Parts: sequence; C-alpha cells; structure tokens
Amino acid sequence: MNNKMKEYTTAVRTHNDGLTFEECALGTSYQGEIECDYATLVELFGEPFGGDGYKIDAEWLVCLTTKDNNVLYFTLYNWKDGFNYNKDGSGFATHMITNWHIGCNSGNQEAVNSVNEILNELVCDHKNKFYQPEETDTNIPESYTCDDCGKEFDIPEPDFDLNNKE
Repeated sequence: MNNKMKEYTTAVRTHNDGLTFEECALGTSYQGEIECDYATLVELFGEPFGGDGYKIDAEWLVCLTTKDNNVLYFTLYNWKDGFNYNKDGSGFATHMITNWHIGCNSGNQEAVNSVNEILNELVCDHKNKFYQPEETDTNIPESYTCDDCGKEFDIPEPDFDLNNKE
C-alpha cells in the first residue's frame, strides 16, 4: 500500500490479492466517474485484469477498509472508449484512458460517496486551489476549494506578518 493510500485506509485488497468477482462486484453497477491517468491507478491498485473483451479493456476489483472500519467494495473500469469496443482503431490504448467508471452497490449511497471521496483524494494533488472571498451583496460565502476535485479546505488564517511587510 502506498503512503497516500495509508492516509485514508487501513487495508486494501484487489483481484491481484485474490479478491473475487463474487466478493466484490456482484450486484454492482455504474455509480459515477473519476478522471485519473492509468499509471496512477496501477500505482494504487496494481495491474488491472483484462476486462470483458468487449466494452471494458481494464478493470480493478477493490476492497478498502477505511480508518473508521467501513468496508467498501467497488470496481473501476473503462467503458466503451478502448480498443475492445472500438474495433475500427478509434479507441484509446489502455494506458491513455483517463475516464474511469466506478461500480458500487447502488443501495448504499454512503459507500458510493465514500468511494468517490477517497478516490478523489488519492488521485488529486490539489494543485489548483481557489479562494472565493465572501460577497455579501450576492450571498456568496467565503470558500477555499480545489478546482480539480471540488474538495473544500479550511480557510487559512491571514499571515499578518506578510501583510505588514513593506
């Protein structure tokens, strides 16, 4: 498990560790998407298995145990944008795919939200943060967010020493 993963989870199992389709993916369906390069997913979860040979080129079966001991089962997979589905050569090579579908059990919205939050944290470096000052005339509150993944951050205190320099 890489260091970034350790911040959010206590255990990770994938198909590379013997996690089976029946344990992880039975009854799951599309619940959202994440933008991430292939290499990052390989770094986090190991090599994918080959998908279904038709609409999916790469898929990961994943079981995460969160810091608060929630066990989350999900799949990550590409959908109809690779060479398997686009036999005419218009598809992407697997290592060029950046849009990945997230499959979870739809009855548990908390798990779906947790998976989305954890994956966004794992794949986003939060390099593009935006500070929005309060605009009382238009009722826009003060905020500090990542433009890439939408995570909200605590608003930093002003650096009065820096502000007082001439």
